[in-house]
Amino acid sequence: HFGNPRKNHGVTSPLWDIVFGTYVRPGRIVVPRKHVMPWLCDPETGEVRPQYREDYEVRRRSGSARRRPAEPEVAATA
Repeated sequence: HFGNPRKNHGVTSPLWDIVFGTYVRPGRIVVPRKHVMPWLCDPETGEVRPQYREDYEVRRRSGSARRRPAEPEVAATA
């Protein structure tokens, strides 16, 4: 459901998604960092636990919006 909010609504079973045509077989599930389930990542490293790496990955923030602006260049005065 993280990938497309109009698909895969089933909580315990995909039955109704199959009936209504909203089922999509999930590939590797990309979970937004702010929605990570506590059991998914190692609390010490923040990385996805080895047993879940084939099925899940955590979306990293794109650094461009969070980067500090470069320091302005100061012209050398002589």
